[in-house]
Amino acid sequence: MRLMISVVIPSCNRPKSLSECLRALDVQEATLNYEVIVIDDGSKIPLAESINTLEVSFPLRIFRQENQGPGAARNFGVQQAEGDIILFTDDDCRPAKHWLQSMAEAVKPQVMVGGVTQNALVSNPYSMASQWLIDALYTYFEGTRLFFLTSNNMACRKEDFLDLEGFDSMRFETSAGEDREFTTRWIYKGWEVMVNRNAHIDHYHAQTLTSFYRLHAKYGRASVAYWTSVKGLENQLSDDVKKAAATSIWPFQIYVVLLPWRQTVYGKLSIGTKLRLSVLLMLSQVFNVIGYCSKKLSLT
Repeated sequence: MRLMISVVIPSCNRPKSLSECLRALDVQEATLNYEVIVIDDGSKIPLAESINTLEVSFPLRIFRQENQGPGAARNFGVQQAEGDIILFTDDDCRPAKHWLQSMAEAVKPQVMVGGVTQNALVSNPYSMASQWLIDALYTYFEGTRLFFLTSNNMACRKEDFLDLEGFDSMRFETSAGEDREFTTRWIYKGWEVMVNRNAHIDHYHAQTLTSFYRLHAKYGRASVAYWTSVKGLENQLSDDVKKAAATSIWPFQIYVVLLPWRQTVYGKLSIGTKLRLSVLLMLSQVFNVIGYCSKKLSLT
């Protein structure tokens, strides 16, 4: 019996973006059997109606639920999946043509795989800064139990996902923090997390200053839920923070602000662009703190 792959995509009110994602999945250079499952997370106009003229060569199944957030949508999608291996991506992502095959081949029992996500909106400084923040988190915390994979580009066995009971959709109702918490549980189970640098997706997440603020404040609020979820592991995770800091001459908040000035990686950027990105990366940390504090105050 041939291995079956299921790609799970949560989506809400973005039929055009979803269609582009599905088109990218339709031109995958893959020898494996795969299906795509879309979970319509309460779109105003059902996605099954919005994209009913789209033609693809793979089995496409669309399920609809009341709006419960992407974590719950992914859990629902996995429950419907017929595949042995689950690949997760988002509707604003465009997987490269070798993404599916490369990700699926890297998955092993109790091994979760993440790919490389690239900001596709290179003229949008807010989108660029947000992706650099994720890249910085990957680099800074690699090799520690604080390392995590983002849910727009990850894969694992269905059996292992269900064994961990999926994403915590009760604590994490929005698109922030649920992947970080899931990865922590995976690592503390004693399982492996790895990055497959041959599996690329392009991320089309357009942002403005307002949406940039909302996104990073949301990350801050989600961190409250994260630390509540991992209660009892604070001492071990604190040790990992120290371990990560020991490998760098800077605390993370300074490390991320200085990121655009690392000439070996970002030497092609103009000085003006580097300054602008440094300011935005600094603001991301300020907005994160604002979100964290507002959530803590709301709980008192």
